[in-house]
Amino acid sequence: MIYHIPGRAGVNTDLATVKAIRERVPHLIGMKHAVNDIGFVTQIIDAFGADWRMFVGLEELSFPMLAVGACGLMNAVGNLAPHKVADL
Repeated sequence: MIYHIPGRAGVNTDLATVKAIRERVPHLIGMKHAVNDIGFVTQIIDAFGADWRMFVGLEELSFPMLAVGACGLMNAVGNLAPHKVADL
């Protein structure tokens, strides 16, 4: 998986970069997205289809990203309130 968090890594990943990585790493299955950019989420899901797994990395994006096709959450609140996150 790709961990996409430019705020900490100092590097933003765009669709072309993810496509290039996936061509070279065929077992790449998805990404944790920790950026306030729902448009990018929909682009990635559209480009790679149902087999691609998109995970929410920012708590405030939990519902919006799930609504557009993310498959789960990988964020800190899951450690604090796992049952509530699972219910979501």
